[in-house]
Amino acid sequence: SFNENIVFDTIVSNPPHFNLPIENLTDVDNWIRLTVDEDWKFHKKFFNDVEKFMDNNTKIIFIENYYGMSLNELQNLIKDTNLQTEQIISTNGGPTNIHSFYTVILKLKTDNKQLQKLI
Repeated sequence: SFNENIVFDTIVSNPPHFNLPIENLTDVDNWIRLTVDEDWKFHKKFFNDVEKFMDNNTKIIFIENYYGMSLNELQNLIKDTNLQTEQIISTNGGPTNIHSFYTVILKLKTDNKQLQKLI
């Protein structure tokens, strides 16, 4: 079992990037399991549960695929949590010069940091 009293300095996540199964995709080498997060269940659980492993200095490095989840969709998933975006980094997608991946650095909301100090 995992010790839920641990607080991390850095948490890295590179979750499955697509909301629905891709048509005509065969599950060779668990490809669907590795790429599909139906209804964003993993994302939602991660964002709702990760705070218990964080303190005021913890950073989350979250890697996402533009073709699977837009930055607006990601922001909508975290809007009701105690997380906020600190930085967004785009990654060049190759010869087409399309940014296919982005990395979001997340932290606890400033208001929550101040609240935690009072508790």
